[in-house]
Amino acid sequence: MPIEREKIRAKLIKTGFREKIRKHDYYYLYVDGRKSSIFTFLSQGSGYREYGEELASDVAHQVRLTKKEFLLFVECTISPERYLELLKQRGHLQ
Repeated sequence: MPIEREKIRAKLIKTGFREKIRKHDYYYLYVDGRKSSIFTFLSQGSGYREYGEELASDVAHQVRLTKKEFLLFVECTISPERYLELLKQRGHLQ
């Protein structure tokens, strides 16, 4: 099930990730105004307008979610608040 890159980007921004454009678009999670160690990147190329299972799994791993959780996250079933709560429970945020 392909996921549109723009849909992933919009959810990352809504959740607190900030974009830094280079060769790839990097997204760093900021919490309470402070940059965390959690980041991911999305490719800008026209061949990456949709992310298949393998790339979606890579992004899920980078943002510290399971693939299933990531799909729910992108579909807005997991709220930004719940995402931060999961990260804290798993020891990725203090």
